[in-house]
Amino acid sequence: MGFKIFEILLKQEEPIHIGRYAWRVLNETEVFIPGWTIWGALVNFFILENKESITEERLRGIKESLKYISNFFPTIKLNGNFQILFPEYKNGVWGFSLNEEVFIKEEEFRFNFVSADFKTSIEPILRKAKDEHLYEFEFIKPRGKLRNNVVDLYWKGFIIINEDLIKDWIQNIQDKELFIGGDTRYGFGKVKVEEVKEVENEFLNKWNIEIDFNSKKLKLKPFEPSRFFFEFKKEMKIEGELQIIPQLNFRQNTPIIEDAKFFVRVGGKLINSENDLSFILDKGRLLLQQD
Repeated sequence: MGFKIFEILLKQEEPIHIGRYAWRVLNETEVFIPGWTIWGALVNFFILENKESITEERLRGIKESLKYISNFFPTIKLNGNFQILFPEYKNGVWGFSLNEEVFIKEEEFRFNFVSADFKTSIEPILRKAKDEHLYEFEFIKPRGKLRNNVVDLYWKGFIIINEDLIKDWIQNIQDKELFIGGDTRYGFGKVKVEEVKEVENEFLNKWNIEIDFNSKKLKLKPFEPSRFFFEFKKEMKIEGELQIIPQLNFRQNTPIIEDAKFFVRVGGKLINSENDLSFILDKGRLLLQQD
């Protein structure tokens, strides 16, 4: 036993929709994959592979074991190397940094990698379109332009696992297909697990966190862009935006909202000079812990 870190690389093969906001007739997509979306895809895949033998108790254990997972961010291949587009703010504008010189505003990423389709709701008996039920549905394309280069879109993140059986299973999903996000029944959401690679603890430096594996608690590096949603409390000094994220109970088939808390959006910074705050990773979010 003992914690191991696995970096996961996904290759996008179909358009994907990650629900963000619904503005009347527009279903907007997020431009990164939250940890809870990847977590759900992995849980569903495990169920499909083990549907003949899995028990309710085992399923609860699997959900718990897979929750130490990051958000996944757009990744491109340049000069033979995969480079993650990490989120941050520059001059108050949210976007992705390819490196210290190249910053891609969210609107630029959307222009090059996000498209939209029009859908309509159908009357189930008459099989005709409902009046005033036409809506626009955004999706992220598998390929787009980045500064005049046509590139395929990949996604990178990581998972921390303690259970030996799950360690073996996670490594064996390489070359398998997952379905993530919305409208997976209609040709959306397919990604291929391109690589699952065990990495050393130092790998977490570029994710701007430090972890105590004995307590599972971690600390954010202050003054650095966060790769996670981190729970907010009023004593914090931050740079960024607040977002309400519901706490869901997955013990039933239909998740139930138990609570909702304010989180600092990914890319925001914790700027407390004396950082005595501890968090625990939970599906792309950092939850505050009491020392």
